[in-house]
Amino acid sequence: MPSTKHNPRYAAFLMLIFMIMQSFNWLSIKYIYMLNPDITGIQVVLGRQFVASIATWIIANKDLKKHMYDSVPEGQFKNIVVRVLIGMVSKVLMFTSLKYFMLTTVAIFMNLEAFVTLLMGFYVLKEDVKCTDWAEIAITFISVIIITA
Repeated sequence: MPSTKHNPRYAAFLMLIFMIMQSFNWLSIKYIYMLNPDITGIQVVLGRQFVASIATWIIANKDLKKHMYDSVPEGQFKNIVVRVLIGMVSKVLMFTSLKYFMLTTVAIFMNLEAFVTLLMGFYVLKEDVKCTDWAEIAITFISVIIITA
């Protein structure tokens, strides 16, 4: 796989693929809720995790311990566990919101994620944020307000 550090076009291509896959993910979850209105967000996450576990097992079957445990840098296991737990809770919340709201409404509010991420990066990680970054986020934020009003 080419390095994305000096290849912004390749990085943009990967982000485009991710965006398309994420859209199909949301669409499939909404479709599951349409077919099974009584299913909960936790059940969807557990089903998703089951499929992901099977895929991981198939891909890394030859040396699962090496890929899942030995490759974790020393002292980082706790951080990974916390990240996994946060990810699971956020997926339950997102999948549950898809059950009760229209897909477009959830997608619009998910666009606010960039704004929250920028603020957290600026205040928590002390990242350097340029004026253009603030302007892009402000335009997104205003657009979401206009669309949802």
